[in-house]
Amino acid sequence: MEPKTQTGYLLLADISGFTSFVAQTEIDHAHLALSFLLETIMEKISSLLIIFQLEGDAVFAYLEERQLQEGQSLLELIDQTYLAFREKALALYSQATCPCKACRALPTLDLKFLVHHQAIANSKLRSISLPQRIVTTRSPSIWSLLKIRNCSQN
Repeated sequence: MEPKTQTGYLLLADISGFTSFVAQTEIDHAHLALSFLLETIMEKISSLLIIFQLEGDAVFAYLEERQLQEGQSLLELIDQTYLAFREKALALYSQATCPCKACRALPTLDLKFLVHHQAIANSKLRSISLPQRIVTTRSPSIWSLLKIRNCSQN
């Protein structure tokens, strides 16, 4: 089956400070806190976009252009997701009953977003639609930026 090419939006929501948070804190509490934070991000993002990959501290999602009525909706979703992330991080911090480094470091975590608009080739795997590949465009794709990011972390 030939993939269908459509124009759409790719979104990356990435937790800033993740690497040092995990490296410098107790892994049990760090892992639990990050699970709660990722769930919060995914819950918000999935109200408009389709999540297709989790990679460590990052959530990848997409939305076909025809499914977005107004660009403002995407901006509002990003704003709401960021606020929900900050509220969850601060709630976890304020409710922590232990003095461990992971619980104390929660307010240092932040969330950044990258949105890119371009052609996406979709394919179906069973009943799940997945972006199969990004069609080459003149501007750098989100995947090029992520490859640079991943190489610089190794």
